[in-house]
Amino acid sequence: MKIDILSDLHLDHWQKPHRTYVQGQLRRELTGLLDINPEVEVLIVAGDLGHYNHQAIILLKDIAKEFNYKKIFCTLGNHDLYLISGAQKKQYKNSSKNRQDAWYNYKDPDGIIEILDGNIIEYKGIKFGGAMGWYDGSYMLEPGMYDVNVIEEWKRTMNDSRLIYGMGDFYDIFIQEKPKIEKILDADVIITHFCPLSAPVAFQEQYRYQKSSKFYAFDGEKYLKKTDAKFWVYGHSHGHHEFEVYGTQCIMNALGYPMEFPGYKKTQIEV
Repeated sequence: MKIDILSDLHLDHWQKPHRTYVQGQLRRELTGLLDINPEVEVLIVAGDLGHYNHQAIILLKDIAKEFNYKKIFCTLGNHDLYLISGAQKKQYKNSSKNRQDAWYNYKDPDGIIEILDGNIIEYKGIKFGGAMGWYDGSYMLEPGMYDVNVIEEWKRTMNDSRLIYGMGDFYDIFIQEKPKIEKILDADVIITHFCPLSAPVAFQEQYRYQKSSKFYAFDGEKYLKKTDAKFWVYGHSHGHHEFEVYGTQCIMNALGYPMEFPGYKKTQIEV
């Protein structure tokens, strides 16, 4: 089975929430990335769909129709928890968890869009397992260095600390997500928004020695040792990157923001 891979669509950065996908730069970019190919029935989107649930649902449906996808497997990312306006805060009662739950409670009437949350769905004999995951702050830290200074660094450098409401600090979120990752290790293809390895090889060269990279991955080496998954698809760090660990190919292909130099490319995996 051939599968297209994307992440970090950030849809509302490409077009206004009330506009359709039919015209505009986003459509041109995706047309260059995705093929209308009867052999490619599945699209993976590894988180950061956008800041508005309703817009993401409409556009995912449009993409499914245009490119004839039978399944789109998605995880959420950190931006899918953001409340960026007063209207959103009112809608979700100042709780990012309420926005997250709205995603997890969504049922696509056409059965195409699947939002994964610590579960495995089998399609044509291939098991797709997904969870949002989270970063654990472990990269570039010596043992025993996790303390309040890391939290202060997180607050200085990450919008997550300002725009995610009512969910504690980043480590609290990781503790909530960790059991979900553990439930999907039997999948053939694993999907998380965050990179599953805290090691230099897991980062593009320009990010390998940035302190803030500790907020872009988690220490999942034990999971990579345990799983027999052929692929682990992730996102969060914009651009394209691939590396192999313990027989699992880890791969990211993030669309990112319009103003960024395109680091993505047409990318398919075959299982």
